[in-house]
Amino acid sequence: MRTSKLRLLFPADLTGEPITYHLVKEYDLVYNIFHAHITQGMRGELIIEIIGKEENINAGIEFIKEKGITVEYLTRTIIWDEDSCIH
Repeated sequence: MRTSKLRLLFPADLTGEPITYHLVKEYDLVYNIFHAHITQGMRGELIIEIIGKEENINAGIEFIKEKGITVEYLTRTIIWDEDSCIH
C-alpha cells in the first residue's frame, strides 16, 4: 500500500463532479480529506490523502488530471499545532 497527499484545484465547471466517488468505486482507493473549499460554480480546492495500491493511485491521479483538475503533490507533513490555532 502507498499513501499520497495531494492538493486538487478544480475549475469552476467541475466543482459539482463526484471525483472522490470515482476514486473509491473505480480505483479502489481510500481517501482522507484534510481541507476542502469547494463552492459549486466557483474554483475549488481539496487537500486529500489517498491510500491504495500504487497502480491504482497512479490510475486515479490520471483520471483526475484527464478531468481537467490540477494535481499538486504535497511532500511536507501537515502538523496540527493547537497553540497556534485560532478557532
